[in-house]
Amino acid sequence: MIANTLPSPEMSPIGMRRVQNELLGLSDFRIAKAQAQRQWEGTHNNSVSGFETAFATQASPYSFIVARMDPQDRKGLIAKLQGTDEGRNELARLGQQMQVMKGAGLGQY
Repeated sequence: MIANTLPSPEMSPIGMRRVQNELLGLSDFRIAKAQAQRQWEGTHNNSVSGFETAFATQASPYSFIVARMDPQDRKGLIAKLQGTDEGRNELARLGQQMQVMKGAGLGQY
């Protein structure tokens, strides 16, 4: 099952690009989290206590994945999410997370 989700020569170019962008977004998330943890430690006497909870309220892997999406894919996702109240709430949450990460100088925003 896992092998079927990994990039492979049998995957279409569009599918390959989407998987690569998702993996890059997840990598960006991990890098941003490590950077944020260093910032946290610098302002909390080198302690990580409370960091996980604070970071989870400000960022999610999804915001980094959306940031790495091709513009057409992102537009399609946004159009789909705008069709429901729940989707609009999710878009607002993702936008807020992206702004927080951009303001902190984290990620590829």
